[in-house]
Amino acid sequence: MPHLRFPEIDGQRGFATTSQLLAAGWTYSALSHLVATTGSRVLPRVYLPHQSHVDADDITVAGWLWAGHDTALTGTRALARHGLALTAFSPITRFLTRRNGRNRETIHGMELRRTRRAPRASVRDDVAVAPVERALVDAARYKEASARDLTGWTIAALQRRLTTLDRLDAEVTASGWIGLGAVTDGCAAFRRGAWSLPEATLGTLVAEDPRFPRMLPNPRLEDESGVLIGRPDGYFEEEGVVVQVHSRAFHDGEAPDGRDRWNATVQADNRYTAVGLAVIGVTPTALAESPTRFLDELAATLVTHRGRAPKGVRVVLDAPPGDKSG
Repeated sequence: MPHLRFPEIDGQRGFATTSQLLAAGWTYSALSHLVATTGSRVLPRVYLPHQSHVDADDITVAGWLWAGHDTALTGTRALARHGLALTAFSPITRFLTRRNGRNRETIHGMELRRTRRAPRASVRDDVAVAPVERALVDAARYKEASARDLTGWTIAALQRRLTTLDRLDAEVTASGWIGLGAVTDGCAAFRRGAWSLPEATLGTLVAEDPRFPRMLPNPRLEDESGVLIGRPDGYFEEEGVVVQVHSRAFHDGEAPDGRDRWNATVQADNRYTAVGLAVIGVTPTALAESPTRFLDELAATLVTHRGRAPKGVRVVLDAPPGDKSG
């Protein structure tokens, strides 16, 4: 058998499809020989010139080659490619197509689904992916994660401006609403001012407890000169009490600018106390597992500080969603 060169195709991570190999001069018998000797067929119609281990990210690329270049990755795998930090993934990697055929095809953890509303895809990390709003809705529709995770990812996507409320509302409406409660809950929490799932939990707990006055979510606090003091997770204006949800997920490690995240968090809290504000910290774990204890402590703090709000602090409520200063 003459020596055949395995093609190296940009953006395919070393994979090649049957049609690409045939175009490069390979024959079906040569492909059978490749699989029997030094190469591998990782999915139907998708080959590698070696038998080395392939990681999950590369397998997703192979899945797209199997599904076809006119398809789009959706669900949790697409959300990860958009940059969302996920805590869970579906065991099924789903692709959408408008082509006629069976409603769905599945093979080795890959699924090709037919849809009448094929999304406008963009290529990310060598795979065409559906927009964030479609990926979130599909992740909810196919039950790829818990409701809590889906709500949190929806808030995170909105906070990071990966999508918008208008686009999410349109996608939910077009998809028929059924099974999409976690996504709509995330939209509702974001509309109320929450920038993360723990903040949404905080807002709900406070709003449902009759002991508390209104807590302002993520207000911009300035001094008398208009200089930013900070944007706390929650603020009780009459009492001058700031509530901060301190999560390891956001406050550990190093920020993109090289700053230590935890040190920056402590310094930010110090700016509140420097102008006479009281700061109450709580973790997401405490909000989830022992909310009563935290609410009792917060209620006692508000009683102690009632009428003691510093006069040199101004509240600005129209700060746009985005990364908090400090």
